[in-house]
Amino acid sequence: MRRAKVPSAYLLSGLLVGLVFQWLGLPLRIPPEVINAVLVLIGVSMATQLHRLKVAMLAQLGGAALVGAAVSFGLCFVFALTLTHFLGSDTLEAALALMPGGMEVVVAIAFSTPVDPLFVATLQLLRMLLMVLAVPLFFKYSAIDAQRRGE
Repeated sequence: MRRAKVPSAYLLSGLLVGLVFQWLGLPLRIPPEVINAVLVLIGVSMATQLHRLKVAMLAQLGGAALVGAAVSFGLCFVFALTLTHFLGSDTLEAALALMPGGMEVVVAIAFSTPVDPLFVATLQLLRMLLMVLAVPLFFKYSAIDAQRRGE
């Protein structure tokens, strides 16, 4: 998939392998030690990217980030409870499937809990695709609306 220049090739390759395993009816359980090692590696790779940020900038944006996170988590749980009610899925499974944040981390957490990681990964992928398609439209139409009002 990387040679075909597919975005997130490693992540989608893992998702495809999971789909094949589930389709064939084969059990796919990753040992907790491997999950923990993956989470540590993801954390380290994120930390290496954060070392360039200035503390003053983090303090300036911290309040808005906390409000945004609270709204995101609130919406996640509202939709998770709705999904649980209508589809009868497990609340933890629905919350992980709709949780904002890094898809790879949420899927890794799903592997370490008694939920279906494929369900979580599929809804996370749909959430990402929706964001990629909806956010540009939102900004396009909000910019057009602002131009009409003369802002």
